[in-house]
Amino acid sequence: MKAKTNLLEKNPVFFDADFRDDLKALKSASPAVIKSLAKWLATVESADDLGDSDKWIPVLKETGLVLDALQKVVKPVLWMADLCARKHVSMADLVDDLAESGIVGNGAQRKATKQKLLALGSPLEPLLQKAEVKASPELPLLYVKAIKTRCVFISEFDKEYNLETDTASSYKPGLRSLHPRVTLQLTFRDEAHEPIGILLSPSNLKDFKGFLEMAEVQLKAAARALPKAKVIHPN
Repeated sequence: MKAKTNLLEKNPVFFDADFRDDLKALKSASPAVIKSLAKWLATVESADDLGDSDKWIPVLKETGLVLDALQKVVKPVLWMADLCARKHVSMADLVDDLAESGIVGNGAQRKATKQKLLALGSPLEPLLQKAEVKASPELPLLYVKAIKTRCVFISEFDKEYNLETDTASSYKPGLRSLHPRVTLQLTFRDEAHEPIGILLSPSNLKDFKGFLEMAEVQLKAAARALPKAKVIHPN
């Protein structure tokens, strides 16, 4: 059967072990939990509300599960809905492609998983479409999926080598100092963009933190200046 979308072809993450692991929570969720989540998602007004733990309280009470458990169930469907919104593809078509590929299982398991994906994807799809419309089309936005940090040390020697005069046997450098640095590895939701790395010195890190704090101040000031009905206020 011909694929209805090219998202599986363009996004190898669907075939990664991580994505299959993410699907495990969805597959193991009971029909009652899926029904409660779908009913709650239909009441959510904005995609930003999904990041507010207080908004989850009604469905937490109804299911008796903890927040982390429910978010794991929703996680793969949320990512798929976001991808569909950005690529202007139907969630139902993507789910059909997943089912045909065998990624979600075979036989009865495939049918059950497909129904769960559609049950949660149906209310999520318009939320993410609305969020995509609000994003400025003039900006080349990259949606960060994950950030990894590492500490490294840059070596400084008492003398640098000169290829014209030094050889490996004659060059005898002495370590003068080690300079601490922080590296950030940014992974993006869109698999078309490779992860990028950023190296920051302690002063760079301080400035970076300052920029983010000032940006938050500006964001809140802008939100206060606009009519409440037209803006989602940051927490």
